[in-house]
Amino acid sequence: MLTIRSLIWLSCLAFCPIAANAQFIRDHSVERNLRSFHTLDGVSRIARSFQSDAEARQQLDRILFAVGLNSMSDRIVLRATAQTSAAEAGIDGKTFERFIFYNATFMQRLNQRTGDYWSLLFVLAHELGHHLAFHVETNGRFHEFELEADRFAGFVLRRMGATLQQTEAAIIDISPEQASVTHPGRADRVQALTIGWTDGGVQGAPQVGKQGKDVAVGIPTEPPAAPKPPSCDGVAVSLAGGAVQCVKPGSGESFKDCWKDGGNQICGPAMVVAPKGDFLMGSPSDETGRTEYDEDEDDTPGKGGKPVPVKIGKDFAVGKFEVTFAEWDACVDAGGCKQKPADQNWGRGNQPVINVSWDEITKEYLPWLSKKTGHAYRLLSEAEWEYAARADMQTRYSFGDSESALGDYGWFTSNSGAKTHPAGQKKPNGWGLHDVHGNVWEWVQDCYADSYKNTPRDGSAAEPTGDCGLRVIRGGSWVDDPRPLRSAFRSRNGPSSRGDILGFRVARTITP
Repeated sequence: MLTIRSLIWLSCLAFCPIAANAQFIRDHSVERNLRSFHTLDGVSRIARSFQSDAEARQQLDRILFAVGLNSMSDRIVLRATAQTSAAEAGIDGKTFERFIFYNATFMQRLNQRTGDYWSLLFVLAHELGHHLAFHVETNGRFHEFELEADRFAGFVLRRMGATLQQTEAAIIDISPEQASVTHPGRADRVQALTIGWTDGGVQGAPQVGKQGKDVAVGIPTEPPAAPKPPSCDGVAVSLAGGAVQCVKPGSGESFKDCWKDGGNQICGPAMVVAPKGDFLMGSPSDETGRTEYDEDEDDTPGKGGKPVPVKIGKDFAVGKFEVTFAEWDACVDAGGCKQKPADQNWGRGNQPVINVSWDEITKEYLPWLSKKTGHAYRLLSEAEWEYAARADMQTRYSFGDSESALGDYGWFTSNSGAKTHPAGQKKPNGWGLHDVHGNVWEWVQDCYADSYKNTPRDGSAAEPTGDCGLRVIRGGSWVDDPRPLRSAFRSRNGPSSRGDILGFRVARTITP
Protein backbone atom coordinates (compact mmCIF):
# COMPACT_ATOMS: atom_id res chain seq x y z
CA MET A 1 0.00 0.00 0.00
CA LEU A 2 1.44 3.38 -1.00
CA THR A 3 1.69 5.45 2.11
CA ILE A 4 2.72 8.86 0.80
CA ARG A 5 0.61 11.25 -1.19
CA SER A 6 1.10 9.29 -4.41
CA LEU A 7 -2.18 7.52 -3.63
CA ILE A 8 -3.94 10.86 -4.06
CA TRP A 9 -1.96 11.57 -7.18
CA LEU A 10 -3.20 8.44 -8.93
CA SER A 11 -6.75 9.74 -9.13
CA CYS A 12 -5.85 12.57 -11.50
CA LEU A 13 -3.36 10.50 -13.42
CA ALA A 14 -5.99 7.86 -14.05
CA PHE A 15 -8.96 10.06 -14.85
CA CYS A 16 -7.81 13.47 -16.11
CA PRO A 17 -7.81 13.75 -19.92
CA ILE A 18 -4.67 12.81 -21.85
CA ALA A 19 -4.48 13.95 -25.44
CA ALA A 20 -1.75 11.71 -26.81
CA ASN A 21 -0.36 8.26 -26.29
CA ALA A 22 3.33 8.28 -25.34
CA GLN A 23 4.10 5.60 -27.90
CA PHE A 24 3.05 7.89 -30.77
CA ILE A 25 6.18 9.69 -31.99
CA ARG A 26 5.70 13.32 -32.98
CA ASP A 27 8.07 15.88 -34.41
CA HIS A 28 7.42 19.17 -32.60
CA SER A 29 9.44 21.26 -35.02
CA VAL A 30 8.23 24.58 -33.67
CA GLU A 31 8.51 26.12 -30.25
CA ARG A 32 5.55 25.35 -28.03
CA ASN A 33 4.60 26.66 -24.61
CA LEU A 34 3.98 24.16 -21.82
CA ARG A 35 3.50 24.78 -18.15
CA SER A 36 6.59 23.89 -16.18
CA PHE A 37 7.22 23.60 -12.43
CA HIS A 38 10.64 25.19 -12.06
CA THR A 39 10.30 28.63 -13.67
CA LEU A 40 8.91 31.84 -12.19
CA ASP A 41 6.40 32.35 -14.99
CA GLY A 42 5.52 28.65 -14.92
CA VAL A 43 6.16 28.29 -18.66
CA SER A 44 8.78 26.14 -20.36
CA ARG A 45 9.88 27.05 -23.87
CA ILE A 46 11.96 24.09 -25.00
CA ALA A 47 11.93 23.53 -28.74
CA ARG A 48 10.30 20.17 -29.50
CA SER A 49 12.55 19.00 -32.33
CA PHE A 50 13.80 15.69 -30.91
CA GLN A 51 12.25 12.28 -30.51
CA SER A 52 12.23 9.85 -27.60
CA ASP A 53 14.18 6.59 -27.48
CA ALA A 54 13.76 3.12 -26.00
CA GLU A 55 16.55 3.71 -23.46
CA ALA A 56 14.65 6.61 -21.91
CA ARG A 57 11.43 4.63 -21.81
CA GLN A 58 13.22 1.77 -20.07
CA GLN A 59 14.47 4.08 -17.33
CA LEU A 60 11.05 5.61 -16.76
CA ASP A 61 9.45 2.17 -16.68
CA ARG A 62 11.93 0.98 -14.07
CA ILE A 63 10.69 3.68 -11.73
CA LEU A 64 7.03 3.00 -12.45
CA PHE A 65 7.48 -0.74 -12.02
CA ALA A 66 9.31 -0.30 -8.71
CA VAL A 67 6.36 1.55 -7.17
CA GLY A 68 3.63 -0.54 -8.76
CA LEU A 69 2.51 2.05 -11.32
CA ASN A 70 3.60 0.29 -14.51
CA SER A 71 0.13 0.74 -16.02
CA MET A 72 0.84 4.49 -16.19
CA SER A 73 3.76 4.11 -18.60
CA ASP A 74 1.88 5.27 -21.69
CA ARG A 75 0.54 8.38 -19.96
CA ILE A 76 3.91 10.19 -20.08
CA VAL A 77 5.40 11.49 -23.34
CA LEU A 78 9.21 11.38 -23.42
CA ARG A 79 11.21 13.75 -25.62
CA ALA A 80 14.98 14.21 -25.88
CA THR A 81 16.34 17.73 -26.24
CA ALA A 82 19.70 19.46 -25.99
CA GLN A 83 18.05 22.39 -24.24
CA THR A 84 18.09 20.81 -20.81
CA SER A 85 21.11 19.38 -19.02
CA ALA A 86 19.13 16.72 -17.14
CA ALA A 87 15.33 16.38 -17.21
CA GLU A 88 12.33 18.71 -17.04
CA ALA A 89 8.62 18.01 -16.67
CA GLY A 90 5.97 20.02 -18.45
CA ILE A 91 2.26 19.82 -19.19
CA ASP A 92 0.20 21.22 -22.01
CA GLY A 93 -2.38 23.42 -20.30
CA LYS A 94 -4.94 22.86 -23.07
CA THR A 95 -4.66 19.15 -23.81
CA PHE A 96 -3.19 18.02 -20.44
CA GLU A 97 -0.57 16.07 -22.36
CA ARG A 98 2.35 15.36 -19.98
CA PHE A 99 5.96 15.56 -21.14
CA ILE A 100 9.32 14.76 -19.66
CA PHE A 101 12.13 16.36 -21.68
CA TYR A 102 15.58 14.95 -21.11
CA ASN A 103 19.16 15.32 -22.17
CA ALA A 104 20.35 12.23 -24.07
CA THR A 105 23.69 12.15 -22.26
CA PHE A 106 21.91 12.34 -18.91
CA MET A 107 19.79 9.34 -19.85
CA GLN A 108 22.78 7.37 -21.10
CA ARG A 109 24.63 7.91 -17.82
CA LEU A 110 21.53 6.82 -15.92
CA ASN A 111 21.34 3.67 -18.01
CA GLN A 112 25.05 2.95 -17.45
CA ARG A 113 24.70 3.35 -13.65
CA THR A 114 27.60 5.76 -13.33
CA GLY A 115 28.88 6.87 -9.92
CA ASP A 116 26.22 9.56 -9.60
CA TYR A 117 23.44 7.07 -10.42
CA TRP A 118 21.24 7.88 -7.38
CA SER A 119 21.40 11.63 -8.07
CA LEU A 120 20.42 11.06 -11.70
CA LEU A 121 17.62 8.70 -10.67
CA PHE A 122 16.42 11.26 -8.14
CA VAL A 123 16.09 13.90 -10.87
CA LEU A 124 14.01 11.67 -13.13
CA ALA A 125 11.82 10.43 -10.23
CA HIS A 126 11.33 14.01 -9.02
CA GLU A 127 10.11 15.15 -12.44
CA LEU A 128 7.76 12.17 -12.64
CA GLY A 129 6.50 13.14 -9.18
CA HIS A 130 5.30 16.47 -10.52
CA HIS A 131 3.13 14.62 -13.03
CA LEU A 132 1.76 12.15 -10.51
CA ALA A 133 0.83 15.05 -8.25
CA PHE A 134 -0.86 16.73 -11.21
CA HIS A 135 0.93 20.00 -10.59
CA VAL A 136 -0.45 22.51 -13.06
CA GLU A 137 -0.94 26.00 -11.62
CA THR A 138 1.85 26.92 -9.21
CA ASN A 139 0.24 30.10 -7.83
CA GLY A 140 3.25 30.71 -5.63
CA ARG A 141 3.30 27.13 -4.32
CA PHE A 142 6.76 26.37 -5.70
CA HIS A 143 8.23 25.07 -2.46
CA GLU A 144 5.20 22.92 -1.64
CA PHE A 145 5.25 21.30 -5.08
CA GLU A 146 9.00 20.73 -4.98
CA LEU A 147 8.78 19.00 -1.59
CA GLU A 148 5.91 16.79 -2.80
CA ALA A 149 8.04 15.71 -5.76
CA ASP A 150 11.02 15.17 -3.44
CA ARG A 151 8.98 12.91 -1.17
CA PHE A 152 7.95 10.81 -4.15
CA ALA A 153 11.57 10.63 -5.31
CA GLY A 154 12.63 9.43 -1.84
CA PHE A 155 9.96 6.73 -2.01
CA VAL A 156 11.25 5.66 -5.42
CA LEU A 157 14.89 5.51 -4.33
CA ARG A 158 14.01 3.30 -1.36
CA ARG A 159 11.96 0.94 -3.52
CA MET A 160 14.86 0.74 -6.00
CA GLY A 161 17.45 -0.19 -3.40
CA ALA A 162 19.06 3.05 -2.19
CA THR A 163 20.15 3.27 1.42
CA LEU A 164 19.16 6.32 3.44
CA GLN A 165 22.71 7.65 3.17
CA GLN A 166 22.67 7.26 -0.64
CA THR A 167 19.27 8.98 -0.77
CA GLU A 168 20.51 11.94 1.25
CA ALA A 169 23.65 12.19 -0.87
CA ALA A 170 21.53 12.29 -4.02
CA ILE A 171 19.97 15.61 -3.05
CA ILE A 172 23.03 17.05 -1.33
CA ASP A 173 25.00 16.64 -4.54
CA ILE A 174 22.64 18.78 -6.60
CA SER A 175 20.73 21.10 -4.24
CA PRO A 176 22.01 24.50 -3.05
CA GLU A 177 22.02 24.92 0.71
CA GLN A 178 19.94 28.11 0.65
CA ALA A 179 16.35 28.34 -0.62
CA SER A 180 15.48 30.22 -3.79
CA VAL A 181 12.16 31.57 -5.00
CA THR A 182 11.34 28.32 -6.78
CA HIS A 183 13.17 25.72 -4.67
CA PRO A 184 13.33 24.99 -0.90
CA GLY A 185 16.62 24.89 0.96
CA ARG A 186 18.68 21.73 1.17
CA ALA A 187 17.65 20.88 4.75
CA ASP A 188 13.94 20.89 3.88
CA ARG A 189 14.55 18.79 0.79
CA VAL A 190 16.60 16.24 2.72
CA GLN A 191 13.76 15.96 5.23
CA ALA A 192 11.19 15.44 2.45
CA LEU A 193 13.35 12.77 0.84
CA THR A 194 13.79 11.04 4.20
CA ILE A 195 10.03 10.89 4.76
CA GLY A 196 9.53 9.42 1.30
CA TRP A 197 12.38 6.94 1.77
CA THR A 198 10.94 5.84 5.12
CA ASP A 199 7.49 5.30 3.59
CA GLY A 200 9.09 3.30 0.79
CA GLY A 201 10.06 0.54 3.21
CA VAL A 202 6.84 0.05 5.16
CA GLN A 203 5.25 -3.36 5.36
CA GLY A 204 2.43 -3.55 2.85
CA ALA A 205 4.15 -1.42 0.20
CA PRO A 206 3.37 -2.70 -3.31
CA GLN A 207 5.43 -5.58 -4.62
CA VAL A 208 6.99 -5.25 -8.05
CA GLY A 209 5.92 -7.52 -10.86
CA LYS A 210 3.06 -9.93 -11.41
CA GLN A 211 3.96 -13.56 -12.04
CA GLY A 212 7.30 -12.59 -13.52
CA LYS A 213 5.99 -9.74 -15.68
CA ASP A 214 6.79 -6.04 -15.57
CA VAL A 215 9.78 -6.52 -13.28
CA ALA A 216 12.21 -3.64 -13.03
CA VAL A 217 15.25 -4.75 -15.01
CA GLY A 218 18.35 -5.22 -12.91
CA ILE A 219 17.25 -2.91 -10.06
CA PRO A 220 16.40 -4.28 -6.59
CA THR A 221 13.19 -2.87 -5.12
CA GLU A 222 14.20 -3.42 -1.48
CA PRO A 223 17.54 -3.18 0.34
CA PRO A 224 19.39 -6.48 0.12
CA ALA A 225 19.02 -8.87 3.03
CA ALA A 226 21.74 -8.65 5.66
CA PRO A 227 24.21 -11.54 5.67
CA LYS A 228 23.02 -14.16 8.12
CA PRO A 229 25.40 -14.69 11.05
CA PRO A 230 26.77 -18.21 11.48
CA SER A 231 24.41 -20.55 13.34
CA CYS A 232 21.59 -17.98 13.41
CA ASP A 233 18.31 -19.79 14.00
CA GLY A 234 16.30 -16.58 14.00
CA VAL A 235 16.23 -13.37 11.95
CA ALA A 236 19.44 -11.59 10.94
CA VAL A 237 18.71 -7.94 11.77
CA SER A 238 20.87 -5.23 10.20
CA LEU A 239 21.84 -2.59 12.74
CA ALA A 240 22.95 1.01 12.34
CA GLY A 241 26.58 1.06 11.29
CA GLY A 242 26.46 -2.25 9.44
CA ALA A 243 26.51 -4.80 12.28
CA VAL A 244 24.14 -7.76 12.21
CA GLN A 245 22.39 -9.34 15.20
CA CYS A 246 20.56 -12.65 15.26
CA VAL A 247 17.18 -12.34 16.97
CA LYS A 248 14.67 -15.14 17.45
CA PRO A 249 11.11 -13.94 16.66
CA GLY A 250 8.73 -14.14 19.60
CA SER A 251 11.51 -14.80 22.13
CA GLY A 252 11.67 -11.37 23.75
CA GLU A 253 15.32 -10.97 22.69
CA SER A 254 15.92 -7.33 21.91
CA PHE A 255 18.21 -5.19 19.78
CA LYS A 256 18.91 -1.47 19.45
CA ASP A 257 20.09 0.74 16.61
CA CYS A 258 22.87 2.97 18.00
CA TRP A 259 24.95 5.72 16.41
CA LYS A 260 27.62 8.26 17.31
CA ASP A 261 26.70 11.92 17.74
CA GLY A 262 29.42 14.32 18.80
CA GLY A 263 31.45 11.50 20.30
CA ASN A 264 28.51 10.19 22.30
CA GLN A 265 26.70 6.96 21.56
CA ILE A 266 22.94 7.39 21.20
CA CYS A 267 20.56 4.48 20.84
CA GLY A 268 17.03 4.17 19.56
CA PRO A 269 14.29 2.23 21.36
CA ALA A 270 14.85 -1.40 22.32
CA MET A 271 13.13 -3.62 19.75
CA VAL A 272 11.90 -7.22 19.71
CA VAL A 273 10.90 -9.25 16.66
CA ALA A 274 7.29 -10.36 16.28
CA PRO A 275 6.97 -13.52 14.18
CA LYS A 276 4.83 -13.67 11.09
CA GLY A 277 1.55 -15.53 11.52
CA ASP A 278 -2.25 -15.42 11.58
CA PHE A 279 -4.73 -14.24 14.20
CA LEU A 280 -8.30 -13.10 14.68
CA MET A 281 -8.47 -9.33 15.03
CA GLY A 282 -11.20 -7.93 17.26
CA SER A 283 -13.51 -9.61 19.73
CA PRO A 284 -16.66 -11.72 19.71
CA SER A 285 -19.79 -9.80 20.63
CA ASP A 286 -20.16 -11.78 23.85
CA GLU A 287 -16.63 -11.16 25.17
CA THR A 288 -16.74 -10.36 28.88
CA GLY A 289 -16.30 -6.66 29.44
CA ARG A 290 -17.38 -5.68 25.95
CA THR A 291 -20.32 -3.26 25.90
CA GLU A 292 -22.63 -1.66 23.36
CA TYR A 293 -19.98 1.04 22.90
CA ASP A 294 -17.46 -1.52 21.63
CA GLU A 295 -19.27 -2.54 18.44
CA ASP A 296 -16.32 -1.34 16.34
CA GLU A 297 -14.34 -4.44 17.39
CA ASP A 298 -15.67 -6.69 14.62
CA ASP A 299 -16.55 -6.74 10.92
CA THR A 300 -20.04 -5.25 11.10
CA PRO A 301 -21.00 -1.67 11.95
CA GLY A 302 -23.47 -2.01 14.82
CA LYS A 303 -24.44 -5.35 16.28
CA GLY A 304 -23.90 -8.91 15.13
CA GLY A 305 -20.37 -8.99 13.78
CA LYS A 306 -17.39 -11.23 14.36
CA PRO A 307 -13.58 -10.88 14.51
CA VAL A 308 -11.71 -10.88 11.21
CA PRO A 309 -8.84 -13.15 10.14
CA VAL A 310 -5.58 -11.31 9.51
CA LYS A 311 -2.39 -12.74 8.06
CA ILE A 312 0.91 -11.08 9.00
CA GLY A 313 3.16 -12.19 6.16
CA LYS A 314 6.53 -10.98 7.47
CA ASP A 315 8.40 -10.80 10.75
CA PHE A 316 8.59 -7.21 11.97
CA ALA A 317 10.28 -5.37 14.81
CA VAL A 318 8.24 -3.65 17.52
CA GLY A 319 9.26 -1.50 20.47
CA LYS A 320 9.84 -3.52 23.64
CA PHE A 321 8.64 -0.47 25.59
CA GLU A 322 6.64 2.65 24.90
CA VAL A 323 8.92 5.44 23.65
CA THR A 324 10.38 7.32 26.61
CA PHE A 325 11.07 10.98 27.32
CA ALA A 326 14.81 10.26 27.07
CA GLU A 327 14.35 8.91 23.54
CA TRP A 328 12.14 11.83 22.48
CA ASP A 329 14.40 14.42 24.11
CA ALA A 330 17.35 13.06 22.10
CA CYS A 331 15.42 14.03 18.99
CA VAL A 332 14.75 17.51 20.41
CA ASP A 333 18.41 17.99 21.34
CA ALA A 334 19.48 17.00 17.83
CA GLY A 335 17.01 19.41 16.20
CA GLY A 336 14.85 16.65 14.71
CA CYS A 337 11.82 17.36 16.92
CA LYS A 338 10.56 20.87 17.56
CA GLN A 339 8.55 20.41 20.74
CA LYS A 340 9.85 19.46 24.18
CA PRO A 341 6.64 18.00 25.64
CA ALA A 342 5.53 18.66 29.21
CA ASP A 343 5.95 15.78 31.68
CA GLN A 344 3.23 16.91 34.12
CA ASN A 345 5.96 16.92 36.83
CA TRP A 346 5.96 13.11 36.77
CA GLY A 347 9.55 12.98 35.56
CA ARG A 348 11.30 12.43 32.24
CA GLY A 349 14.04 9.89 31.53
CA ASN A 350 12.48 6.43 31.43
CA GLN A 351 8.90 7.70 31.78
CA PRO A 352 6.82 7.11 28.64
CA VAL A 353 6.72 10.30 26.60
CA ILE A 354 3.32 12.02 26.69
CA ASN A 355 1.80 15.17 25.18
CA VAL A 356 2.96 14.25 21.66
CA SER A 357 0.65 14.19 18.65
CA TRP A 358 0.37 11.74 15.78
CA ASP A 359 1.50 14.51 13.45
CA GLU A 360 4.64 15.23 15.47
CA ILE A 361 5.51 11.55 15.73
CA THR A 362 5.14 10.82 12.01
CA LYS A 363 6.56 14.07 10.65
CA GLU A 364 9.40 14.67 13.11
CA TYR A 365 10.43 11.82 15.41
CA LEU A 366 10.15 8.88 13.00
CA PRO A 367 11.92 10.61 10.05
CA TRP A 368 14.69 11.70 12.44
CA LEU A 369 15.11 8.20 13.87
CA SER A 370 15.08 6.67 10.39
CA LYS A 371 17.70 9.14 9.21
CA LYS A 372 20.00 8.50 12.17
CA THR A 373 19.80 4.72 12.03
CA GLY A 374 19.52 4.15 8.29
CA HIS A 375 16.47 1.94 8.85
CA ALA A 376 12.77 2.52 8.28
CA TYR A 377 11.09 3.28 11.61
CA ARG A 378 7.34 3.87 11.65
CA LEU A 379 4.21 3.42 13.71
CA LEU A 380 2.63 0.02 13.98
CA SER A 381 -0.45 -0.64 11.95
CA GLU A 382 -3.51 -1.32 14.10
CA ALA A 383 -3.42 -4.99 13.08
CA GLU A 384 0.26 -5.28 13.98
CA TRP A 385 -0.38 -3.63 17.32
CA GLU A 386 -3.14 -6.07 18.31
CA TYR A 387 -1.21 -9.04 16.94
CA ALA A 388 1.91 -8.13 18.93
CA ALA A 389 -0.09 -7.21 22.04
CA ARG A 390 -1.90 -10.56 22.02
CA ALA A 391 1.30 -12.57 21.48
CA ASP A 392 -0.59 -15.66 20.27
CA MET A 393 -3.38 -15.25 22.84
CA GLN A 394 -7.02 -14.84 21.78
CA THR A 395 -8.06 -14.04 25.35
CA ARG A 396 -9.25 -10.69 26.70
CA TYR A 397 -5.73 -9.76 27.75
CA SER A 398 -2.30 -10.94 26.64
CA PHE A 399 -2.00 -13.05 29.79
CA GLY A 400 -5.53 -14.52 29.89
CA ASP A 401 -9.08 -13.53 30.77
CA SER A 402 -8.84 -12.70 34.47
CA GLU A 403 -8.93 -9.07 35.55
CA SER A 404 -7.40 -10.06 38.88
CA ALA A 405 -3.98 -10.44 37.21
CA LEU A 406 -4.18 -7.13 35.36
CA GLY A 407 -2.22 -5.30 38.04
CA ASP A 408 0.80 -7.51 37.33
CA TYR A 409 0.89 -6.43 33.68
CA GLY A 410 -0.36 -2.86 33.46
CA TRP A 411 -0.96 0.54 35.02
CA PHE A 412 -4.61 1.59 35.19
CA THR A 413 -6.95 3.51 37.46
CA SER A 414 -6.76 1.06 40.37
CA ASN A 415 -2.99 1.06 40.76
CA SER A 416 -1.51 4.02 38.84
CA GLY A 417 -1.87 6.72 41.48
CA ALA A 418 -3.23 8.98 38.72
CA LYS A 419 0.02 9.23 36.76
CA THR A 420 2.30 7.37 34.37
CA HIS A 421 5.11 5.08 35.52
CA PRO A 422 8.56 4.27 34.10
CA ALA A 423 8.57 1.87 31.17
CA GLY A 424 9.05 -1.82 31.90
CA GLN A 425 8.07 -2.03 35.56
CA LYS A 426 5.28 -4.53 34.89
CA LYS A 427 5.50 -8.05 33.48
CA PRO A 428 5.89 -8.38 29.69
CA ASN A 429 3.54 -10.30 27.45
CA GLY A 430 4.55 -13.57 25.84
CA TRP A 431 6.73 -11.90 23.21
CA GLY A 432 8.52 -9.57 25.61
CA LEU A 433 6.46 -6.37 25.16
CA HIS A 434 5.83 -4.28 28.26
CA ASP A 435 2.87 -2.01 29.01
CA VAL A 436 0.57 -3.14 26.20
CA HIS A 437 -2.16 -2.78 28.84
CA GLY A 438 -2.33 0.70 30.33
CA ASN A 439 0.24 3.35 31.26
CA VAL A 440 -0.37 5.42 28.07
CA TRP A 441 -2.53 5.05 24.99
CA GLU A 442 -0.42 4.25 21.94
CA TRP A 443 -0.86 5.97 18.59
CA VAL A 444 -0.92 3.64 15.56
CA GLN A 445 -0.82 4.43 11.85
CA ASP A 446 -4.44 3.72 10.89
CA CYS A 447 -7.32 6.01 10.11
CA TYR A 448 -10.28 5.12 12.30
CA ALA A 449 -13.29 3.26 10.87
CA ASP A 450 -16.34 2.08 12.80
CA SER A 451 -15.71 -1.59 11.96
CA TYR A 452 -13.23 -3.91 10.27
CA LYS A 453 -15.55 -4.46 7.32
CA ASN A 454 -13.28 -2.80 4.75
CA THR A 455 -9.91 -2.84 6.51
CA PRO A 456 -6.88 -4.73 5.12
CA ARG A 457 -6.42 -8.39 6.01
CA ASP A 458 -2.67 -8.43 5.43
CA GLY A 459 -1.61 -6.49 8.51
CA SER A 460 -1.15 -3.18 6.69
CA ALA A 461 -2.62 0.07 7.95
CA ALA A 462 -6.09 1.27 6.97
CA GLU A 463 -5.43 4.58 5.23
CA PRO A 464 -8.03 5.62 2.65
CA THR A 465 -6.89 8.08 0.00
CA GLY A 466 -6.57 11.55 1.50
CA ASP A 467 -6.30 12.85 5.02
CA CYS A 468 -8.42 11.37 7.78
CA GLY A 469 -9.72 13.24 10.78
CA LEU A 470 -9.19 10.50 13.37
CA ARG A 471 -6.26 8.16 14.03
CA VAL A 472 -6.53 5.00 16.10
CA ILE A 473 -5.07 4.70 19.60
CA ARG A 474 -4.66 1.41 21.46
CA GLY A 475 -3.93 -0.14 24.85
CA GLY A 476 -5.62 2.09 27.40
CA SER A 477 -3.89 4.29 29.96
CA TRP A 478 -3.27 5.05 33.62
CA VAL A 479 -6.67 6.73 33.90
CA ASP A 480 -8.77 3.83 32.54
CA ASP A 481 -10.63 0.90 34.08
CA PRO A 482 -10.01 -2.70 32.88
CA ARG A 483 -12.41 -2.53 29.91
CA PRO A 484 -10.26 -0.30 27.62
CA LEU A 485 -7.18 -2.35 28.49
CA ARG A 486 -8.53 -5.38 26.63
CA SER A 487 -6.42 -6.44 23.64
CA ALA A 488 -9.30 -5.80 21.20
CA PHE A 489 -10.36 -2.39 22.50
CA ARG A 490 -10.13 0.54 20.09
CA SER A 491 -10.27 4.29 20.51
CA ARG A 492 -9.32 7.29 18.39
CA ASN A 493 -8.21 10.90 18.46
CA GLY A 494 -7.43 13.73 16.07
CA PRO A 495 -3.88 13.54 14.67
CA SER A 496 -2.92 16.92 16.12
CA SER A 497 -4.18 16.02 19.61
CA ARG A 498 -1.86 15.89 22.60
CA GLY A 499 -2.53 14.74 26.13
CA ASP A 500 -1.05 13.26 29.28
CA ILE A 501 -2.57 9.88 28.39
CA LEU A 502 -1.18 9.75 24.81
CA GLY A 503 2.14 8.13 23.88
CA PHE A 504 3.36 5.64 21.28
CA ARG A 505 5.45 2.58 20.45
CA VAL A 506 7.57 2.24 17.32
CA ALA A 507 7.91 -0.43 14.67
CA ARG A 508 10.73 -1.18 12.26
CA THR A 509 10.54 -3.04 8.98
CA ILE A 510 13.16 -5.76 8.75
CA THR A 511 14.39 -7.60 5.68
CA PRO A 512 13.63 -11.32 6.03
